[in-house]
Amino acid sequence: MENEYIVTWKKYLSWELEGLFDPRKSKRFVVLLSMGILYIIFGILITILLVNLKSSAYGVPILFFALGLLSVYFSCFSSIVKARRNYGLCVKLYGAKPGKLEGKIWKHTVVFDTGRIVFSGDESPVEYEYLNIDEITEKKDDVKIHFKSGESLHIYKSAFKKGDWPSLREALKGLNDQIVFSV
Repeated sequence: MENEYIVTWKKYLSWELEGLFDPRKSKRFVVLLSMGILYIIFGILITILLVNLKSSAYGVPILFFALGLLSVYFSCFSSIVKARRNYGLCVKLYGAKPGKLEGKIWKHTVVFDTGRIVFSGDESPVEYEYLNIDEITEKKDDVKIHFKSGESLHIYKSAFKKGDWPSLREALKGLNDQIVFSV
């Protein structure tokens, strides 16, 4: 069975941001967002205090607002900027065919062979064994195969060139009965 799809910006961004907003996976996000919110709250409280004291020294609250906005930016938006740069580099390095919009198309191919899974689309093909599959999660068209090593592999139900997802699911159950399937 074979699964082949084009890695679009939307797909790549969803992969990059998967764990960003999950507090269990991204401590950096939680810390920076919390700092940003606290800085903004302190800025508001200091501004209220200065207004009540009829003072015109608004440099400190402006500093707190600026620090708060920077923290919020680095917690949320810097990951998107970094992902866009990385996506562009990957398309240049691994692109296969000329495309209309971005010059090249970056394609992933996953072949489910008789003893292994062969993934290609980056520098060199990577092979995985069926016995190393830990969990498989499904979300609409997206299927994510998690391995015991911590790596994961995306395939899409609608992107099968040979075979289909229901038959692959049954074959995987037969090859490794330890796989946990979750929706």
